[in-house]
Amino acid sequence: MARIAFVVTPCLPIGTKGYSGLEKVAYLLANEVGKKHEVTVFAAKGSEKGNFNLVEVLKPGYNTPFLNRELIFMALINDKLENFDLIDFHMHYFHIVPNKFYRKAVFSSHGYLDFFPKESLGVVKIFARSKAHAELLSKRFNAEIDYCYNPVDVDKFKVEEKEDYLLFLSRICREKGAFNFLEIAREFPNERFIMAGDDKPEHGADPLFVSMVLRNLTKNIEYLGEITEEKKIDLLSRAKALIVPYGKDITGEIYFEVFGIFIVEALASGTPCFVIDSGGVSEILNGKGLTEYGFVANNLDELKNALNEFLKGKIDFDPKKLRERANRFNPETIAEEYLKKINL
Repeated sequence: MARIAFVVTPCLPIGTKGYSGLEKVAYLLANEVGKKHEVTVFAAKGSEKGNFNLVEVLKPGYNTPFLNRELIFMALINDKLENFDLIDFHMHYFHIVPNKFYRKAVFSSHGYLDFFPKESLGVVKIFARSKAHAELLSKRFNAEIDYCYNPVDVDKFKVEEKEDYLLFLSRICREKGAFNFLEIAREFPNERFIMAGDDKPEHGADPLFVSMVLRNLTKNIEYLGEITEEKKIDLLSRAKALIVPYGKDITGEIYFEVFGIFIVEALASGTPCFVIDSGGVSEILNGKGLTEYGFVANNLDELKNALNEFLKGKIDFDPKKLRERANRFNPETIAEEYLKKINL
């Protein structure tokens, strides 16, 4: 039995509820690994307990240009990490990790490694969130980078009888396709659309952009904004389809989705996904174009054409197969793959 530490950014508490991605992934993985090994998790205060020793370090809060809370976090736990066999860092700023930990460290990247110590290459094990994500980082750093898919709590989602609405469920921003969703709704005026997602400035949403979205809502869109975990489960279970029309980021390129937890959650709810191809989403949906689980389009026009065929009844999906696909990413399976990759 190995002694493993998970060090998780203090931006948000870890757990299975509320707005989080990285924090939810770290929780599910640590909880499952804790069934076989001695696991300790260092995280923000208010975190959810699980099959591990929980050390709550700081009140949750985001980094700012004037205050790097991860630096404070690391300073507080530095002397507590000495006796672990392996330390898995789920953070944004990997350059603040002392190099004395490199040989027993895993850097679990949930982004683009913008703050990354290049001297750790070849020493630290680095995990991306998908094959596409690993290829992107490998090319950027000219190094071999592995990947481990995100675990998803499939069991808490349910397959229900579908209603008549099409669902947007992402952060309310240009990159996640909010404006594209508005355009789709305008082109299908007889269809019902629901728009839900985090729109809080404290979580990184741009208030100006959110106000532009609100001003451009059409009559067939019901805007909900940020919703509870329970509401999300309910919406996904009854949606006719999930629409994921990724937009362009600040570089002018289509936003790169390193994985797409909410897409797996839709599949777990028996809900097909119509997406614009981005990063690892085609790995989740097992291909491009029409698959058994949805449609992966090259652009917005292609997505709208596929959606039109679906709404006319020319494309159909089996909710049971969607659910089976989601189970590929259940915590037990992902934890087994993770432990093999770290040789435990």
